[in-house]
Amino acid sequence: MMYQMTAGLSLGILSLHFWSSLPDYICIITAMILGGAIYLCFRTVIVLTFLMGGLWAWLIAADYSQTVNRLPLERGNITITGEVRSLINHNILDKKFIFLTETVSERDLQRKETIQLQLEWPNAPVFRQGQRWKFNIRVRRPNARVNVAGFNAERYAVGTGIHGVGTVLSG
Repeated sequence: MMYQMTAGLSLGILSLHFWSSLPDYICIITAMILGGAIYLCFRTVIVLTFLMGGLWAWLIAADYSQTVNRLPLERGNITITGEVRSLINHNILDKKFIFLTETVSERDLQRKETIQLQLEWPNAPVFRQGQRWKFNIRVRRPNARVNVAGFNAERYAVGTGIHGVGTVLSG
């Protein structure tokens, strides 16, 4: 029984890769009700846990998508305040770091609505992880070219929870 539950939950979460788009909330609820009915009739735990895994994957994907949709569609300048989450490695030429916002464009966000950005700062001073900064940045949603054999920046952003990328204009 425990193996069925583990398999069902895992398959439900991994099924997200086969969805062409995120279904509406009503479709998810309908699938959960049908799965509950199938469970009650046949007592197969794997169907119920599969649907629970799919629901979990849908909730996480919908939350990520909703956060990304809060960013401007085109490149735009915004003011952010927040905390440095990673440091710049001065041994390589890349000047990118992870920044977790608390306020965006002078508008307070809820704790759940924090946005994780990958920022590039060409003339960055030395700073420490955990420091709080206020930046004026140019930000955009993560996107990438379709390159089957190469690095996919959009997939990397989704996998690491980066909601947007940008350049620091002043800080």
